[in-house]
Parts: sequence; structure tokens; C-alpha cells
Amino acid sequence: MNQKKKTTIPLLDIGGEGRYKFAINLNPSALKTLGPNKGDQIPNRIEGRAETIPLPNDSVEVIIMERTPLRDTAVEELVRVLAPGGTIILRHHFDGICNPHDRAMKRIVGVCRIEQIILNGQPLQQLTIERLGVPPLIGLMSRFHLSTPRPGLMGHCPKPAPRVWDQMLSLRWLLDSSKLDST
Repeated sequence: MNQKKKTTIPLLDIGGEGRYKFAINLNPSALKTLGPNKGDQIPNRIEGRAETIPLPNDSVEVIIMERTPLRDTAVEELVRVLAPGGTIILRHHFDGICNPHDRAMKRIVGVCRIEQIILNGQPLQQLTIERLGVPPLIGLMSRFHLSTPRPGLMGHCPKPAPRVWDQMLSLRWLLDSSKLDST
């Protein structure tokens, strides 16, 4: 049987303005709003917002979202477009009181890692979630009391299994801004 392999987008930057050279940048604005190239066209841009991502289900391997509002509808959309086994990286300011990634951790099934990082001189909390490659079991859905069950959404992130750390360290190396070919 000849099956066509589904094409996925390697990297989607929500609110991106071109930091990662090979990323698709989802942004409602056509022009850069920050940095020395303010006013220039955003490269590899598709128009949209995190709450309504104009991409098909299971179509993105890695999603990065930095300092962009993380609403419930955005979390649902991230899960919808993320391919099974894909990774979501959230980077937001953390005031030490309210966890900016709490809603994502409660809704996305996957292996989680939380770090405090410095990006462009700003302290941020980074949450990395590697989505499990299988859909959630229907029998577990009622246990988490979701009003609208959707594939990939349910309880909180389980603790990482030891065999996953090597993959996460590889991903961390890949996404380290000093190792990416960024503009």
C-alpha cells in the first residue's frame, strides 16, 4: 500500500518576527515591531494569532511562543496544530507568584520541563512540553472534568521519564539561540 507521508512544519514561532531563520512566523502584523529592523517585513510570515492558527491539525513539529498572551483558546490551538510527539516551548515573564504556564500544564498531556532562563537580557520562565504521541484515553477524560474534550487536552503534565531526558537535552541544544541560524 502506497501511503503519502504527511508534511509538517518544522518550527512555528507564535508572534515571531524572524528571530529563527527557518521558522514560520505567525503574526497579525506584517512589519517588525521590535529591534534595529523595526518596520521591516516579517519573513516567512502567515497572518494570524495564537487563538486562531490557520494551519491544519497535527501539522507542526515544534511551536515556540514567547511573551505572547497565553489564553485558554490559544492553548487549545497549540495542541490542535501540534503533531503527535511534537514539542511546545513557552517563554513568559514569571513574577514569582502567578505561574504564567499553569493553564498549559493543566491542559496538555506530555513530558514537561520548567527552567528559568535569560533571553536578550530578560529573565523568563521556559516551559517545554513534549506531547505524547498517542491520543488520550477516553476513559480518563471524565477524571479531569473537561467541558469540551479534545485530542491532546486533559490533565497536567506527568514527570519526565528518564529515557526522555536525552531527547530533551538534544532539543534544548537545537533551540539554543546561539546555535540556531537566526537573523
